[in-house]
Amino acid sequence: MQEATKKAIAPKQCSVLVGTPNAVFLQRLGQEVQHLVGAASVSFASSLERLRETAARCGPQVILVDDRLLDASSLYHCLAEFSAAIPTILVAPYDRQTQVARLIAEGQLEFVPRCGDWVPLAASLVERRLRWAKAFRNSISTSSGKGDMGELFRHEINNPLTGILGNAELILAHSDRLPAIDTQRIRTVVELAVRLRETVRRVSNAWEAQPDSVKSA
Repeated sequence: MQEATKKAIAPKQCSVLVGTPNAVFLQRLGQEVQHLVGAASVSFASSLERLRETAARCGPQVILVDDRLLDASSLYHCLAEFSAAIPTILVAPYDRQTQVARLIAEGQLEFVPRCGDWVPLAASLVERRLRWAKAFRNSISTSSGKGDMGELFRHEINNPLTGILGNAELILAHSDRLPAIDTQRIRTVVELAVRLRETVRRVSNAWEAQPDSVKSA
């Protein structure tokens, strides 16, 4: 049992990194995630320091973190640090959601309220993130060449964004029927989608401006 735990805690590579100081949470969630993702490796960290170290060393595709691992005063900054580089899922009491609302709105963070039978939901979000990562890798590998990266970005991101913007604008056209707070939320969706589209445009243009020798490196 101890040997198995050591292997789970410190693998050379991992797909999922779970951070929690709670042994019961670790066991339940570890079993659930491993059941859903199959052969994907799962690593565990019982402290913030270990979470940072393991994330840097293993390069996980998704991080699932228990808020009890983080200091309440630095919750937002810690999550912003992780989610800026790696898709991150937070498990916390429902009232903590307001502290990270901006990260959730910007799509950097997913939130699972720690109430009721929340473990299957958390594990399902991990599975979804891994599925998205695999789909993106497949899209890149089936591209006709590295020089098509800018086109890949425009196609895989701008096309869905066009649908998001179109539907949001249709809703806003009837905003007089909606509560003010819902109208504002839809406007936020539009603003974030426009920002993302502009980012994609800048990245794809910068990529295309590079010499072919750099693209094929």
